[in-house]
Amino acid sequence: MVGFHIRLARQEDVSEMEAIIRAAYSDYIPLLGRKPQPMTDDYAELVDSQHAYVLCKSRVILGILILVPGDDHILVRTIAIVPEEQGNGLGSFLMAYAEEYASARSIKLLRLYTNEAMSGNVAYYRHLGYRETHRTGEAGVQLVYMEKLLDRK
Repeated sequence: MVGFHIRLARQEDVSEMEAIIRAAYSDYIPLLGRKPQPMTDDYAELVDSQHAYVLCKSRVILGILILVPGDDHILVRTIAIVPEEQGNGLGSFLMAYAEEYASARSIKLLRLYTNEAMSGNVAYYRHLGYRETHRTGEAGVQLVYMEKLLDRK
């Protein structure tokens, strides 16, 4: 996307990242009866561990992507776009970046999970080519686990 870039997040981004997470996920609190997992994460730690990426236009952060490497996969832990930019393709841009990130490391599998109550997320990930692997109940939350096998080129 022209004019946008993705970079590793820095400590000075943490407060803005947390504000974006609050804005992007607060509407789910009544649905879930609790804060969604992204609202409880330690973003300073995720930045320190170099798992946090930000999507910027000029110097303005519009999105967040948390990628956590596993032994044979990359976990897309969190994705968030500022509410006023949702629906403009930025989430898909971040998800494509996750694929590029994995491919650059010769990793062919992306995994993610989402709350079962967030049915729009499940549909969105299916649209991007993810398939459901299983569902589990953890700490009173029903999670949907999904994965995508990247093309072997």
